[in-house]
Amino acid sequence: MVAETKPTVTYILKNFRLSRPIYYGIRVVFFIHDKILLIAWESKRASDHIEWIRVITRDGPLNLVNVYNPPGHVGQPQLEKWPEIAEILCEIGQENVILLGDFNCHYPAWGGTGTLKELKVDHLLLQTEQANLQLLNEQGVITWKRNQSQSVIDLAFASPEIALRILLYYLRPEWSTM
Repeated sequence: MVAETKPTVTYILKNFRLSRPIYYGIRVVFFIHDKILLIAWESKRASDHIEWIRVITRDGPLNLVNVYNPPGHVGQPQLEKWPEIAEILCEIGQENVILLGDFNCHYPAWGGTGTLKELKVDHLLLQTEQANLQLLNEQGVITWKRNQSQSVIDLAFASPEIALRILLYYLRPEWSTM
């Protein structure tokens, strides 16, 4: 599966299908590989900025939550979309989850040396810790690039059981708009 945070400028990857129709204003969508049966996943909730799907695996359900959080201002105390994310995480409960997307949140722990910390990071870290989610990003690995600007704003967090199974988390260059 692939999470896309700018579906209006993307193309459909070979052997993948979209999790839902694209329309103007939508900021997130999943690409689901054709080998994943239609009956093996379901869309649980979708808005312009957040999509939640549940995939049934041999080890039980895996919840995938794709987020686009608008940048906001540097002094913003929490992510604008956190209330909706929190509601979804509460509904998911103890099931496995991967929370990923463009959080527009800067912090040295994932952005690397020289990255300025934004106020909303404290809230994000507190909430993901309370939800028992672990960061998958490797420090300093760029996830967004445009012209001469680059940063780490695309983040992924996973429940412990899933985090242990992930050997490598990265963006595939051929699928990226970087």
